[in-house]
Parts: sequence; C-alpha cells; structure tokens
Amino acid sequence: MATELGQRIGERIRQVREAAGITQSRLAVAVEKTAVSISNIERGQVLPGLVTLEAIATALGTSLRELIPRASQSADDDETSQSAQDIKDQVARLGKSDRKILTRLIRLMLADGEH
Repeated sequence: MATELGQRIGERIRQVREAAGITQSRLAVAVEKTAVSISNIERGQVLPGLVTLEAIATALGTSLRELIPRASQSADDDETSQSAQDIKDQVARLGKSDRKILTRLIRLMLADGEH
C-alpha cells in the first residue's frame, strides 16, 4: 500500500540513485535486497525500515537525512520564509541599540495582540 511518505522517500531514493548512475540491481546487491524490493521502495509501495534506509544511503554515498525529504511547504510557508529572511537582512543593518529597541517594540506588539 502506497503512502505519501513512502512515495516521497521512494522518489528521493530514485533521484539520488539515478544521479549516482547506479542501477536498481546494483543498489539491491549493495543493500542485500532484491531488485524488485528496490523497485517497490522507489514506487512507494513499501516503506523501508530505518536499517534499510541507512544501508541505501551508505550505498548511494549520501546521508540518511538526504533521503528523507522535508514535508512540502505551502505557498504561505514560502512567503513567510522569504519575509523572515527579508526582515533578518534589514535588522542586520541596524546598530546594536536600534536592534534592542526593535526587539522591545516587537515584543510589545505581540503582547498587545494577546488581549
């Protein structure tokens, strides 16, 4: 049974494997699985266990973290991230005393919003 997480992990494994120029058969031998098992993992039909994921990451010369994709970000999340980066860039241009004033102002604004 395919799950969204299984599909995302499988797709990421396939991307990394293909970028490394490794066939499913070769990866299967390296992780002591069958080519059918690797195919099922890549198609999201099977969610591999942690031991298998670690073996796949090692065989592909990457990290376990690289094989587990972040949850999808919505457009709002992307906009918030960009806004936060813009604010950070602007604040970095301020002097220390101005940053303190700004921090107090933000805290006051947030506290006012709690009422």
